[in-house]
Amino acid sequence: MTADVRLLEERIAALEAKLGAAQDHLDILNLIGSYGPLVDSGAAHDVIGLYAGDGEFHQGVPQGGFLPLDLKALHAVYAGKDARDWSENGCCHVNAVPRIRIDGDSAQASNFSLVLMAREDGFSVTRAAINDWRLRRETGGWVIKDRYNHPVDGSAQSHQLMRRAGEGAPAD
Repeated sequence: MTADVRLLEERIAALEAKLGAAQDHLDILNLIGSYGPLVDSGAAHDVIGLYAGDGEFHQGVPQGGFLPLDLKALHAVYAGKDARDWSENGCCHVNAVPRIRIDGDSAQASNFSLVLMAREDGFSVTRAAINDWRLRRETGGWVIKDRYNHPVDGSAQSHQLMRRAGEGAPAD
């Protein structure tokens, strides 16, 4: 094999690796970006479809720690009366662009999110949270393994999750 062919093959391999990494980032951006519109449109089943079969949503609680919700419990929340009322009255779950780190078939993303509620005079922010998303590549693409969500309330736990999410360390 000539040096020119070898160099060309190395360049193609490097481009394929970069393209694969870019595609992974795009797929994860689209996954996280679809979450809020699915919740707000009342598509609870489709939201649950974003998760791995063993996935969980971990809701930060004021006294510290997280309340884990399995997919059945999470579906009940998103299909419940409160969620339907919010949707019918105008609600927007907005995710900021996440910082994404990929390691093979696992990924971690961190971002802030806001919940906006329609009012007569516009919208108001009803919740601001920090999110730590743990993702896994499966046969059909990227899915959510765990999502840690804690209100930005000035608490030590909120700050700890922000730091850990920013560093890429797992949430407690």
